[in-house]
Amino acid sequence: MPYRANHRPRGRSIVLLCALALPLAAGKCGKQDTTETGETGLSPADFWETESLYGAANLDDDDENGVVDWEDAASGSDNDLAELLVPAGTGSVTVTLGGTGIRVWLDGALLLDETTTSTTLDATDARTLGVEFSDLLIEGSLGFEGGGNSNTIALMSAPLTLNNHFQVGTHL
Repeated sequence: MPYRANHRPRGRSIVLLCALALPLAAGKCGKQDTTETGETGLSPADFWETESLYGAANLDDDDENGVVDWEDAASGSDNDLAELLVPAGTGSVTVTLGGTGIRVWLDGALLLDETTTSTTLDATDARTLGVEFSDLLIEGSLGFEGGGNSNTIALMSAPLTLNNHFQVGTHL
């Protein structure tokens, strides 16, 4: 197509890019159900069928101390964690982490990392796990077994980090 000064590119490619990037930016996966109280989250059946969880590498510097957050003093309250809701059940659930460069947090406390790769959780209450990635394209797995069910969820950090319209503009 010849160049025209008033030619506007078609928005399909931008919309497609946004549609593909949204699950990575949101750090969520699986179907979202709404309960009678209006809360959203994975239903128990969906949790045991969840195949993957995507997140962003924790390479920013939230406290502006010159050290990227992954290398900073460990904190489970970071804003770069991909969240995974483990629904309430009966008994206990064994959680196993596979891979390097991944940390799993529960209620602000480190649950699993490269040195502690397995633990058992009380499954009587729903729990939200935070998954943190050290770098781009980190892959691993999170295995769950309990209550007669088992599932292994593939974990992957985004291949690149893009700014989005929710972030505050930065003067470079």
